[in-house]
Amino acid sequence: MLLSLLGTLSLVVPILILIVGLTVRFLRTADALRLRFRIPASPQLTATLAEQVPPELAEFVQKVAPQLEQLGFIAVASVHAPQLTNILSWTQVLFVQRVRGDRASILYLRPMHPALVGRGTPPALAFATESPDGRSVKTETRTVDGPVADVYERHRRDVAAQFGENVVGVVPEPGEELPWLQQRAAIIAKTVAEKSHFALDARGEYFLPPWRRVYRAAWKVMWIFRPHRPRGFDVVSAPTKPVAPRQT
Repeated sequence: MLLSLLGTLSLVVPILILIVGLTVRFLRTADALRLRFRIPASPQLTATLAEQVPPELAEFVQKVAPQLEQLGFIAVASVHAPQLTNILSWTQVLFVQRVRGDRASILYLRPMHPALVGRGTPPALAFATESPDGRSVKTETRTVDGPVADVYERHRRDVAAQFGENVVGVVPEPGEELPWLQQRAAIIAKTVAEKSHFALDARGEYFLPPWRRVYRAAWKVMWIFRPHRPRGFDVVSAPTKPVAPRQT
């Protein structure tokens, strides 16, 4: 009897150890995935540093900025969100045309994982005009092979069709561009989170993915998942001066 019991235990104990080990690994993977894909409720914006501008963005800015200036736009802010989410960074150069109240932005979303660098979407040029009642017209393009003026003219036609010719859009006051962009970044984060059915945590700091979705993802990747520390776009203290927008 004792020998039989010992024989059974010798078979059962390793199985139990395996089950416990897999369960712990599964829960740790799920927790790590939930933290990785969380979205900050208020993404931190900083002045863009030179090392945060990759060649493809610099080339896009050099091509587009002079044409925007010819249309009456002036550059008022250049900001960088090192973690718009834990897997994406975001850079924006904001231009305004105060006479008409139009905004133009050069936007660039980049994946932070080294294996995905270079596989994101290219920089974009976006025009936006927001009426005082909150309605807005937006025009975006990722190709600027032709004159930027053609894209802006199309945007103005859409604005005139919706708001009339004489509307003056809402733009941030001089000196208030960074707080204004910070507020907009929080709105964007909330919109993305709600579309993905993320829930705000108890402290109000992050939007987190639902556990059901996390568990499904963890089950698929638990055998190959390795914790990753974002690199390449961390903002650290440095004597480098921020890139100041050109004024005209």
